[in-house]
Amino acid sequence: MATRIYKQYRDKAREAARSATIAARSPEALRAWNDVICFGEYVAGKVAAKHHREWLEELVTLKNSQTLGLVAGDDLSILAPRGSAKSTWIAIWVAWVIGHNPGIQIIYVSYSESVALSRSRIIKRIIKSAKYREVFPNVLPGTRWSDTDWEIRKDFAGVDDLDSDYTFYATGITGSITSRRSDLVVFDDIIKSSESIENPEVREKITTNYSEVIDPTLKPGGRKVNIGTRFRADDIHCTDFTPAQGWKVIEQQAIIDDKNGEEASYWPERFTLESLQKRRERKPIIFSFQYQNRVMRSSETSIDPTWIKHGEFPDRFDSLCIGADLSASLKERSDYTVFVLGGRLGNQFYVLDIRRGRWSGNIEKLDQIIEMWEDWGELSVMLCAETVAYQSSLKGDFTHYLVNEKQIFNIQYQQPTTKGDKLQRLRGVSGLFQNGLVTFNQYRMMGRLVDELINFGAIDKLTRSTHFLHLEIEMSKPQLRVRVARRSILSKRRDTTIWGKIDSSAVCAA
Repeated sequence: MATRIYKQYRDKAREAARSATIAARSPEALRAWNDVICFGEYVAGKVAAKHHREWLEELVTLKNSQTLGLVAGDDLSILAPRGSAKSTWIAIWVAWVIGHNPGIQIIYVSYSESVALSRSRIIKRIIKSAKYREVFPNVLPGTRWSDTDWEIRKDFAGVDDLDSDYTFYATGITGSITSRRSDLVVFDDIIKSSESIENPEVREKITTNYSEVIDPTLKPGGRKVNIGTRFRADDIHCTDFTPAQGWKVIEQQAIIDDKNGEEASYWPERFTLESLQKRRERKPIIFSFQYQNRVMRSSETSIDPTWIKHGEFPDRFDSLCIGADLSASLKERSDYTVFVLGGRLGNQFYVLDIRRGRWSGNIEKLDQIIEMWEDWGELSVMLCAETVAYQSSLKGDFTHYLVNEKQIFNIQYQQPTTKGDKLQRLRGVSGLFQNGLVTFNQYRMMGRLVDELINFGAIDKLTRSTHFLHLEIEMSKPQLRVRVARRSILSKRRDTTIWGKIDSSAVCAA
């Protein structure tokens, strides 16, 4: 009897102490208790960017289950660019979840145990901080407090030890988990690099350990959360953590389109658009996977990323051609007009220059063509635009403006009749890439064009690749080749014209 009375007295005393502490919370601490974004700013000093808020809206569902409060829901996979602070905000979220669910059991998985332990230490530091104690006064470190396996003081939090024998367990994706049950499983960058999973046996081991060891630990009402970056078309993000397997997937890109359809940085406070474009220009294939989260299987596209070649270009050509792909309407904000200049010397093709923009009428578009023509020495060039209704209107203005008014006779106009859709036409010229006959000008920023070619069909918006198809196909047809005088381009224009920067409004910034 005395023991029972003592227990009741102890519980009442603890509840009174907690109530008194809660009543003394600052307004900032109260906001942090209610809102994980405020919690991150108040406790960890981190301000959530727009892309973080998108994650947190899905992580904090305000739904409850048998085992989770405020964060129950569908399994969630967040695929975001490298350097987007995924691990930082998932650690903040986990600490906040523990505060609201003191009886929770979390298994935290990374590509190696050492990485998982480093994440564990970050979360422990948050929980031990004075500001965390102010927000969640009933959460204190327990007697078991190692980096691998730790728990909060269950007695102080009012949690039955029989129902929860640990709070947090850190392990590697291929590690063993013995006799554990979980309410929440967090996968944090479980793939180190594309090289680390190049061996199919390694990929199979990861997926097997997930499905046979980790997944069965989850209790009814539990949830799995994954944060990571795609590395291959057959990695676990593409095979298991998918909508077909019941996961909700958030995909984010480092370079996005703003409301006007212009390229922009997803996180301008941290990464400028120029720095991202330079990174894309240097490593377009890696950028496509790790920063844009775009994956194409080789069977789905004609242009293998390994076929892309950058290099020098000759100072004379047998023929020059401008491939044109015109936007249908200014109302289509994400739709561009694109002009690509290419040169042919023998059986070699060179992608020399590109202009991409949103111009209101044919005269402005023709002015861009004239500017490109002048920059490259006013040589004879063929302008090729597809025979469709809104592109046919260009021909009339071409004759009136360029020929009659500007008296320019070195630009000839062709409207080739194309067969098949864009993918079929792309496949028709894929042999040129495969045989190393196409070279991209290394002195022009071609990253965005390359990204469109190797991800043909993977980009949600209409891919503006027909300008390139016109360029290659039309220059391959003998009847459309334009023989020009073999004179040096560099002798016609100053070096700065060829090698210097061109206004970004007229050139595709990659």
